[in-house]
Amino acid sequence: LLSRSTDGGMSWSEPVRVNDDAPGNGKDQFMPFVTVDQTTGDVVIGYYDRRDSVENFLVDYRVTWSSDGGVTFAPSIKLTDQPFDPSAAFRFIRAANFTCMVPFMGDYTSLAAHQGMIVPLWADTRNGRSDIFTQPFVIP
Repeated sequence: LLSRSTDGGMSWSEPVRVNDDAPGNGKDQFMPFVTVDQTTGDVVIGYYDRRDSVENFLVDYRVTWSSDGGVTFAPSIKLTDQPFDPSAAFRFIRAANFTCMVPFMGDYTSLAAHQGMIVPLWADTRNGRSDIFTQPFVIP
């Protein structure tokens, strides 16, 4: 969901749904990143998405955008060519008397947008470790 303000934060719009999968399907979307193309005004949002995972486990990365200031959003584009297993990025944490495994696939994603060219960055574990992936595209 995204709310917007056109008066410096004095008031906010009703939340607008950003993801375009079926409402109430129990699938997760998480770790959004929002940017604005300063040349076009497009609002661009990238996020991890589990809509195509039967068990709500495997992850893809999707991007959507709004050309009307966040009032409506275009159908999202799936940028990953295969879903990935986020548990492949588990790391061992060692303390004085124990060792534990902690899931960690990264803290951030990122997007750059300029003149309609979108350059997203996301952590992806399809290679068995957490790597950075990108798939630049131009807003149609």
